[in-house]
Amino acid sequence: MNNNFKVHRNINKDVNNILSFITPNSVGIEIGVWAGDTSEKFINRGVKHLHLVDSWSVETYLTQKNPEKGSNENFLNIMSKHAKSAKAEHVQEFFNDLYDFVHSRYKKFPEVTIHRKLSAEFFKDFTEKVDWVYVDGAHSYDECLEDLIASLSVIKPSGWLIGDDYEWELTKGKPGVTKAVNEFVQTHNLKLVRSGERQYVIGV
Repeated sequence: MNNNFKVHRNINKDVNNILSFITPNSVGIEIGVWAGDTSEKFINRGVKHLHLVDSWSVETYLTQKNPEKGSNENFLNIMSKHAKSAKAEHVQEFFNDLYDFVHSRYKKFPEVTIHRKLSAEFFKDFTEKVDWVYVDGAHSYDECLEDLIASLSVIKPSGWLIGDDYEWELTKGKPGVTKAVNEFVQTHNLKLVRSGERQYVIGV
């Protein structure tokens, strides 16, 4: 691990509004981990097991069907505030350090399993049923919709599909997420509930 690594701790306080759905002794999945700050909130709820899923890979963003940052160049420029430069290889170095940070942070937690892979790859291999999934991975319409559909297949009856960045009235969310969530609940005849400023909850 890079001992000089410093991570921007993007702590999402809005997550506090959905913690009541993360019940003690539950098993859950977090899609999109970054530095693991939301993960800590879930662990502190007394979960039985938590699966952390993130690719920590620049390629994940550079190969999106509809880049959530508008273009690959824009994404790399945004990431340059974390990396040495806007070059893809330097952004990947940052992601490698970020993964090492999370691994070091949770390697002694027996209730945590870290899956460094794309969410699509994770769901393809995952055969368990869980109580809830928290979706905060890719924010483009296509990738978010794929995460929602895949999550539905692994959640137990009466479980919860929860996520971040929904654009409720008078709030600033992500258009791709909002479009994906709206289409998903309509297609599957599910109820969408607001919780907090940008959090959404869907009962399964």
